[in-house]
Amino acid sequence: YRIEARGAAGSSAGNSHALASGAVISGTFNLNEGDVLQILVGQMGTGNSTHGNENGGGGGSFVVTSSNSPLIIAGGAGGSP
Repeated sequence: YRIEARGAAGSSAGNSHALASGAVISGTFNLNEGDVLQILVGQMGTGNSTHGNENGGGGGSFVVTSSNSPLIIAGGAGGSP
């Protein structure tokens, strides 16, 4: 099986900066009938319009086995100042 994971984008400061993209990674895995995978999808970073310079980074995305052994992980992007 081919699995692709994408980290979430970071927040930007208004229209002056483009959103940073999270990492994208893929791999091929041997899975058997009955294998259980746990998937966590990272959330996009949020900004703070009060000061305009407090922008959060995006969350990572993870695929792990039922015993929490990682198969693939993609880091989220940082927030822009």
